[in-house]
Amino acid sequence: MALPMQTWQITAETELSEVVAALRAATNATNGAQVVALHGDLGAGKTTFTQHLARELGVSETVTSPTFVVMKQ
Repeated sequence: MALPMQTWQITAETELSEVVAALRAATNATNGAQVVALHGDLGAGKTTFTQHLARELGVSETVTSPTFVVMKQ
């Protein structure tokens, strides 16, 4: 069962915990893989969001931006 597409517009880092909790609740309600797409300009906070989500999921490794690595080259 696929989830309906949902959009969140985050304007402050303090909103991340609420969005991460909502995303987890939505994806926990399904069986199977889910796709989460992040869209935003460079520096918009996609990696910061991913770090919050990873922490919530129990990931202890460092989460870095693949775009930053490419741009640094």
